[in-house]
Amino acid sequence: ARRDHRGPGVLFHMFPQRAITGDQGALPAEVRALCEQSDGLVLVTGARASGKSTLLNAFVDLINNTRSDHVVTVESQIGFVHESRRSFVSQRESRGDSELAAAFARTALHEDPDVMVIEDLKTPDLVQAALDAADSGRLVFASVTAPTTTAALERLIELFPNDRREKVRASLASSLRGVVGQVLLRRAKGG
Repeated sequence: ARRDHRGPGVLFHMFPQRAITGDQGALPAEVRALCEQSDGLVLVTGARASGKSTLLNAFVDLINNTRSDHVVTVESQIGFVHESRRSFVSQRESRGDSELAAAFARTALHEDPDVMVIEDLKTPDLVQAALDAADSGRLVFASVTAPTTTAALERLIELFPNDRREKVRASLASSLRGVVGQVLLRRAKGG
């Protein structure tokens, strides 16, 4: 509910009937293969509004249709509702609150998920939760807002104080399975 110069109002968020699928997104085989990993960290990076969340949801949908896993997502805003198919999917919405997102991620670790999805690694607590999950044998998909793969990795490391950066680098080196850089290209006919 809200109130503006015209009086009271209500804002509704309508969810699409179906999430984008790995097939609909025309994902290359190498990108789809990241869903076959048994553990580790997969990063999705790109500029704001470059489709990172859409790709994360395509990963969840692909896993949901091909694996029998427990999947937990931590999202700032749930954009697609995933009905459990082969996998059990539990989605948590933090409404952009990074502390709440980190709490959700830490709590999810106690629920023994096989796969975790953490949208927008922007605090040390969220990065640490993702690394802890990957280091403990889970497959973790996470997004980072950065223009390049190198910039994304640097951004994650620079979130930590100098005395912890070497440990974070070592954890990233052992757990990183892949990085997908999202870049939106303009159509030849515009758009």
